[in-house]
Amino acid sequence: FFQFFFFLLLLIEIVLVMKKKREAFQYRLFSGATTGTITTLCLQPLDVIKTQLQLATAHGAATTAPIHSNSIETNAINTVRGQPHATGYFRIATVLKNVYNVNGVRGFWMGLTPSMMRTVPGIALYLSSVESVRNRFHISSSKMDIANIGIGASCRAGVSLALLPFTVVKTRVESARFGYDGVFHALSTMYRNEGIKGLFRGGSMTLLRDVPFSGMYLFWFGLFKEKLHATNGSSLAFTSGVLAGCVSSLLTQPFDVAKTVVQTSTSSHVSALTTLKEVLKSPSLVMSGFMPRLVRRSVVASLNWTLFERLQTWMEERQ
Repeated sequence: FFQFFFFLLLLIEIVLVMKKKREAFQYRLFSGATTGTITTLCLQPLDVIKTQLQLATAHGAATTAPIHSNSIETNAINTVRGQPHATGYFRIATVLKNVYNVNGVRGFWMGLTPSMMRTVPGIALYLSSVESVRNRFHISSSKMDIANIGIGASCRAGVSLALLPFTVVKTRVESARFGYDGVFHALSTMYRNEGIKGLFRGGSMTLLRDVPFSGMYLFWFGLFKEKLHATNGSSLAFTSGVLAGCVSSLLTQPFDVAKTVVQTSTSSHVSALTTLKEVLKSPSLVMSGFMPRLVRRSVVASLNWTLFERLQTWMEERQ
């Protein structure tokens, strides 16, 4: 409840500032922060399920890039790891059951605080930056060209690097393998035990996941909007967003698995490149956690752009 009211007060403060300075960028920033808050609160359980599925499969795979832990694993990971040949639906059901048995309903929102600290400002900065660049150079969002790929990739790269420490904390808390007592305790512990490198662990895999995803997403988003031009309004943006998210999620899946493995390791000898190679050797590992990630990324991206466009239009009309 504290973090909810914290972000609510933050949004109110932004509104008060905007009443004094009615600038377009601030409206976009507020729209992005609002959509980021809504989607993160609603869809955080999918991230928890995805992370634990990926780690459970990585434990079962014969990888030369082992995962090291400084804490106790949850029953969810132990149980799923014991079912290496189970179907995807069975493995998801097992994770759901064990997360609930160990932590109750609250367990599905593990990592919500670092996720908020990463996602809310991240989405706000990303969406507002993309829209500002588009307006500056008069580039249409429904145009499928290299410009949209470049805008999405470059804006995402800066945001991902700036917020990477919160990404590492989020992944570790979701894994339920680290006994951190909050975000700032996690950051200080990581810095003390692993140095500055620990705060930016898995940075290369994060960029290889996020930058292509954002670039390809805007390209496919424009393509599907053009092909589905008969549909109007929010349904067009939402449908185009879901389809674009599905394609982009599939193409960046290996990097997401490698990122999870690297960021939950405390060993200084784990190589991101070696981990990626091992992930690509195992079909079961490379697709682990894909379904919850597919649903989350496609729905989040679609909702973000749909809500962002609606909020921006509403605030411009009020202005």
